Amino acid sequence: MRLIEKGPPPRELEAYRLRPNARYDGDNSFGQVKERIRKALVREQGWLCCYCMQRIEPLAHRMNVEHWASQRRHEERALDWTNLLGACKGEPQATQAAQHCDLRKGDSEIQLDPQKRVHIDTLSFTADGELISSDAVLQADITERLNLNAVNLRNLRRTAVQAAQRALERKYSGPLPRSALSRELEACECKGKQLPPFSGAIAWWLRKRLSRA
Repeated sequence: MRLIEKGPPPRELEAYRLRPNARYDGDNSFGQVKERIRKALVREQGWLCCYCMQRIEPLAHRMNVEHWASQRRHEERALDWTNLLGACKGEPQATQAAQHCDLRKGDSEIQLDPQKRVHIDTLSFTADGELISSDAVLQADITERLNLNAVNLRNLRRTAVQAAQRALERKYSGPLPRSALSRELEACECKGKQLPPFSGAIAWWLRKRLSRA
């Protein structure tokens, strides 16, 4: 998971909100609005899932529009841009034990919010790819309600970090220079660009290496 800084909502969403009795998926015209929502979410999230950081694309079969506060429990926030996030599909064909992100979450209430830096700052990663929060409440969301430490996700995060490390080590012999680490970190955090999958885990590893360089 990485920090998501929300930009302004799409104009199409703002216009739709002004309609009498406007509701999410409320009529046929919302299809075009939803398309703009997907595109805006993907762009501001660097083409990454808001929770697991796998690649998403602005297509219905490649992402879900996630309501952080569920529509069923918080209907008043169904069209609230600050409540909308882009999520992966969560592996719907997998067993329930392997499903993750908003598919696993469903209508559950969670505290972990990728828009809050104070939450992101509690996160770290183990060498085995496990996502850890220093806050017990947030850790319960990670483990239970979002299943972000499913075996497949742990393996993918570990592999992504190891690949980034090997790529750097191929370029340089001996200790990695701070300048190289800083450039790679900037590439993992650049706004408005397509980021590498699991860039939050890669960025955490880079910051850790920088602190020791």
